[in-house]
Amino acid sequence: MAIIKEQEDVVNSRNKNIIVSASAGSGKTTVMIRRIVELITKDDVSLDQLLVLTYTKAAASEMKQKLITKMGEKVEEKPALREQIENINLADISTFDSFCQKLVKKYFFVLGIDPSFSIISGSEEKELQQKAVEIAISKFKKQNAELFSSILDFYAGNRTEKDIKNIVMKIFQFSLSILDYEEWKNCCIQFFENGENNKATQIVMSDLKNKLLFVQNRLDNYQQLAKKYNLEKYVTYINKLQSKLFVLSKIENFGDFLDENLALSFDRIMSKDEKDIFFLQEKIKYIKEYISEKLKSYALFGEKQDY
Repeated sequence: MAIIKEQEDVVNSRNKNIIVSASAGSGKTTVMIRRIVELITKDDVSLDQLLVLTYTKAAASEMKQKLITKMGEKVEEKPALREQIENINLADISTFDSFCQKLVKKYFFVLGIDPSFSIISGSEEKELQQKAVEIAISKFKKQNAELFSSILDFYAGNRTEKDIKNIVMKIFQFSLSILDYEEWKNCCIQFFENGENNKATQIVMSDLKNKLLFVQNRLDNYQQLAKKYNLEKYVTYINKLQSKLFVLSKIENFGDFLDENLALSFDRIMSKDEKDIFFLQEKIKYIKEYISEKLKSYALFGEKQDY
């Protein structure tokens, strides 16, 4: 298989640290195999001098097999490769966790742990994590009943703890990929600090204004159609709705928005007019329900902020 110049540069690069970033299926494994074979055949590097790590056992096994195949093609040219092929199962070509386990078993006395330790299985790990989440949520609920109720309203569509547990697990899984967990956690906390002027409320206000702009544009279109076809009660209803939304759109402070939102109420949707051939009544009803739901979610967010 021919390789392009950039891949050739990776194969031939020496005496420097390199990072190869490429999309899936672009030939990274092929290039790595060729680089290893070149190091062994041309630079007289032994397999036991190399550390090759992958993320899955299948990938490690596949890499070993490909190395055997590629080195086998060069055995006649370089007979010493037979020994390398025979010892390939002793080489450090494995997953990250397998290599780390090997190190811990080898140097257990330095770490001060029992040499008979075992690695927890995936199913056992998941079960323990779920139990830990249940205990944490139960403890939090007992200590902060009112706040927990608000969190359920805001984050759990069905008002069940299962939704909250799933969110906590997702956050935990994401946190495992963070290099400095404490710094990341502190940044998250700061995101919600400083009362009404924190970054979270700024994002909410920006999102609110975008949603209101979307709604206003839709209502403008419906207003034009209502006027064109003399749907007077539609025109009146849209005018009232737009007036209330206009007031909200001019608010800059999140606390003021909460006060205005709590006092806001929408009139009951008007009955359908027989001249309504464009189903405007259904569309206006949808807009009203859409913005009502959004405003409710913003209000719940405000309760969670504890103003």
